Amino acid sequence: MGKTIIFDVSGVITEDDLPSQIMKLARDYSLDFNRALEAVDLMNYADAVVGKKTSRQMYETTMDRLRIDMDFGEFISRFLGGYALKQDMLDLVRNLNEHRLFVLSNQTPINSEYLHGVLDPLFERVFFSNEIGFRKPDPKSFQKLLDETGLRAEECIFIDDNLDNIKAAWALGFKVILFRGRESLVRDLQSMGISIRK
Repeated sequence: MGKTIIFDVSGVITEDDLPSQIMKLARDYSLDFNRALEAVDLMNYADAVVGKKTSRQMYETTMDRLRIDMDFGEFISRFLGGYALKQDMLDLVRNLNEHRLFVLSNQTPINSEYLHGVLDPLFERVFFSNEIGFRKPDPKSFQKLLDETGLRAEECIFIDDNLDNIKAAWALGFKVILFRGRESLVRDLQSMGISIRK
């Protein structure tokens, strides 16, 4: 019988290098890096990650702050430019398809709109913070997943690369794996009795 495995996305299934994209933005538009970082990331993230800002509002806030002429499409492309899928992790997910697979991840609307197209076919259900209104490590984010799936924490394995998120899940009764790379994840899953299709 299959098990239930819940994956984080950023840092686990994707590599995120937003700072390099902001550095490129600063260079291309002759901006101070710290000012660009504050405008693109710090001013937007806290609200966007819990669904209080749309992609368009993130764009408008950033343009208002930076006073540069950039269209919405370019902004989205730059925002996603440092966002790379880990193909070896997607392959691993495909090889776990006899199990129930879910996602619980902190994302902004820009990322979630892109990621749904990639992840929805691979997972039973995808829970993004900007869509459920809570971000990890808030216990409400984990509880939202449990409530909407009918799962119990103790029957789930939660995988994340952030120790605070791992501690929060553990406190709620989840089995947990701190992600340190694909090979160690495979060993950890197998040690918990998870079969992985070859």
